[in-house]
Amino acid sequence: MNDKIDQFCDKLRLQLTRIDDALSSISARMQAEVTATEAEIRAHLAELELHIDARRSSIENAARRIDAWEKAKLDCLEERAAEWKQRRDVTRLQRQATESEDLAAQAFEVALFAIERAEHVAIEARLARTAAEEAAVQAPA
Repeated sequence: MNDKIDQFCDKLRLQLTRIDDALSSISARMQAEVTATEAEIRAHLAELELHIDARRSSIENAARRIDAWEKAKLDCLEERAAEWKQRRDVTRLQRQATESEDLAAQAFEVALFAIERAEHVAIEARLARTAAEEAAVQAPA
């Protein structure tokens, strides 16, 4: 039993590390893009868009599963789990635990996807800000 919990905790730590790495990477790239050309920034943006588009379907499916799980939880999942525990229905309790662990991992994937989308929006904002600043400099006095 402890092995299963330890494995799950290790997976969560790994996911949190991935999220932290993604945030650090975005910060570093945004700093580097201060000196990057618009063409380099747009190339990075295109790569990011491809990556986001490739993952969008699976992430949307994961988000739907998480939403369904939350609805099911509201619809008496806790009561059924208590009943299963009282009846010592180990099979159903283990299945519920496995499904919850899988959903937690998917929730981390959804979070990583949200970070990637935030990076995309931040880059778009930077490009728009640069264009506005260039236009202001070139505006007639």
